[in-house]
Amino acid sequence: AFEMTAYEDFVTERVQADVAIARLAAIGEAVRSGIDTAFRRHGVPGRTVGLGSLLKIHFADRAIRDYRSAWLTEEEAKRQAVFNRGLLNRGVLAAGYGLMALSTPMTDADIDAIIEAASGALAEVAAL
Repeated sequence: AFEMTAYEDFVTERVQADVAIARLAAIGEAVRSGIDTAFRRHGVPGRTVGLGSLLKIHFADRAIRDYRSAWLTEEEAKRQAVFNRGLLNRGVLAAGYGLMALSTPMTDADIDAIIEAASGALAEVAAL
């Protein structure tokens, strides 16, 4: 009985982990897509990059391939600072260099709130 219970526990944990990983991937894709749409809507140069639960926001139209291409120009740094302040003023915390980490407890309302906050912050950037 113990062996079967241990195996069942292992399988249950594995299934739960797979569900959580899939949920994180979906959350990440939704947030990246929503923020990318907001970039276009507000006419601000930039995009998100990332995979799974992680995303990074770049204020450049160029392809981001490595450290050198990710280095911010003075104008991009200014946009990043205004954007981060705008996010904070709307209750969303991102690292000062544009990194965000999402997590499984986030609800659809949380995802919408992040996208809405990013759109509002991008409107401030567009007004520069």
